[in-house]
Amino acid sequence: MAARTAAMGSKPVITIALVDTFSPDFYLHTYVPTVDYLRTHLPQYEFRIKEIDYRDVDDGIKNVHPDFLFSSASTFGELGAFEGAHQVATKKSAQEKDAAHSLSSLFIVPAASPIHDFAEMHGRTVAITDSQSFDGWQIAKGEISKHGQDPDRFFSEVYETHYGIPDVATLVSQGFADVGVLSTCEFESMEAQGQIKRQDFRLIGVRKGISGCLRSTDQYPDVVISSMPWVSSDVMRDMTIAILSMPRNGRNFDWVVESDFQPTMDLLKSLKIGPYRYLRDMSPQGIWKRYKAEILLTVALLLAVIFHIVTLNILVRRRTAELTQALETTRRLYNERRQSHQKILNLERNSIVSQLSSMFAHEIKQPIMNISLYAAALKMYLKRAGILKEKPAELLEALESEVERSSAIVEHVRSYAKSRPTERKDTALEKLIEDALKTFQEGEENFVGDSEIIALGGASNETKDRPLGYCCRTDFRKRQEIRA
Repeated sequence: MAARTAAMGSKPVITIALVDTFSPDFYLHTYVPTVDYLRTHLPQYEFRIKEIDYRDVDDGIKNVHPDFLFSSASTFGELGAFEGAHQVATKKSAQEKDAAHSLSSLFIVPAASPIHDFAEMHGRTVAITDSQSFDGWQIAKGEISKHGQDPDRFFSEVYETHYGIPDVATLVSQGFADVGVLSTCEFESMEAQGQIKRQDFRLIGVRKGISGCLRSTDQYPDVVISSMPWVSSDVMRDMTIAILSMPRNGRNFDWVVESDFQPTMDLLKSLKIGPYRYLRDMSPQGIWKRYKAEILLTVALLLAVIFHIVTLNILVRRRTAELTQALETTRRLYNERRQSHQKILNLERNSIVSQLSSMFAHEIKQPIMNISLYAAALKMYLKRAGILKEKPAELLEALESEVERSSAIVEHVRSYAKSRPTERKDTALEKLIEDALKTFQEGEENFVGDSEIIALGGASNETKDRPLGYCCRTDFRKRQEIRA
């Protein structure tokens, strides 16, 4: 419950907490008048006032459990990010046009200082009111960051006054600090009160604000009243109406609703504070928060590259397998084609050989027949002339036998040419061996030596000394039987 009951029958309690990073003037002229107004105009509630240490806001919220908070715009940015705080109203100075451009910082140096711009402030000492002051230091650091410098290393030393004495202007004018940082309209207020003289100081990067106050930085929203998520809708309605209806009554500010806090968030990011303090964290969690988008994008790209490589490898393997199969098919078809071509060549060669064999057999048979006829005629002639002796007769018979053998060979060749089917017969191996031995024996017995040379074609004995050739008698029929 946002508004809690203190005891049975008592009023609902609204806890208001202050995250105090402000000057004493804020407490006296803004915070106290606002709380008093709420107590007066919301009598149905009991208000409990608490203060939260700015050094540990998260822990303070857990302990105090406030319903509403007064804080600077920078603290509100952190609360909105981590605690779910929601803006109820923002302070707007009567001199400013809107609440988004209310606070700024001013850099001052002694009039005799050699410092004339931001660059010349580098490495110097600086005096500030408080390191947690939004317009007293954080806005000034944001301006330094915009000039491309590291605000945490820009000055050699930082002196904090904590709103005490001597103040910032005194430290600068007395030479204890080279540079001073003043909050919004503080320089004009001190000048009006006679605390300082304008001619004693030089203003760095000065520009004029809407209210007429001098400034060295951009402008940002002022104090924000925010509600926590556990506040009930009824309490939220009553508080919002009361705060926004608060009359000025001589005060120089109003409570309004501001919609533009983006410049404030950009400032916090540049300073790496509030919701962006993880930018200073180098732990894995801090790196993840800082580079979450880049890490996710890198991982996505890496996964895409891995997927592409895997897919490409699979595709390459598949194409390689297909190519290997195609090459194997091509090689097989080539071998089959080569074998078919060889068969065709063999068939052509066999056909040519067959034709030549047939032609040769046909042509050679005629001379063989003529030789046979001439041998028979010679035998008859010698026989009639009465000069046919025993040895010439044997030679003529041998000639006739060789003629018959030649004729049989020709017929055998013709049978191959005619591609007749081969006839297979059963023959005893013993008989083949006996016939072969007998053929060799007869070949040795029938060899014609020099003493048995005769002259063919002459009747006288003198022709015996002029042999025409040697001849071996061979039993042609027996050789034919062996081949069969």
